[in-house]
Amino acid sequence: MEVVTSIEDIESNLSLFENYLCDGNEEEEQFAYDLIRRGSCFVAYQIEGELRFSPSRYVGYLNNTRSKHLSNEDKDGRETNAAINRVIGYTLSPDEDLEANYLAFASSLGIEPYNKSRKYWRLNIAGSDFINNTNSTERGFQRESL
Repeated sequence: MEVVTSIEDIESNLSLFENYLCDGNEEEEQFAYDLIRRGSCFVAYQIEGELRFSPSRYVGYLNNTRSKHLSNEDKDGRETNAAINRVIGYTLSPDEDLEANYLAFASSLGIEPYNKSRKYWRLNIAGSDFINNTNSTERGFQRESL
């Protein structure tokens, strides 16, 4: 699969990921939860004051979908991480503040993350609006802003 080459590519993937997470059917929601649980490299992004996280192995492939992701036997975080680094303009790294926010985000979703080291990018998507997913207060969680 091709990798992302622009912020718009990443935002498109984030929008669909948000739909799976907040408005998807049971399989789509479980898919998003599993990616959040297993991920080690995340794009941290904010939607109307709410800090959220999506894994690089999903976000980094061009026009990714659940079915494409599940059928992609060659998916490799090294490939997507390099693509996201180029697009965002810096290399992902550990971040204590984002780690604390990730753990709180996962907890709010009832997700027990795998015990591993995680790294993050911060992505400001000001001007982007995921209309259907602007707030996950149904899960009772508000995070600090980027």
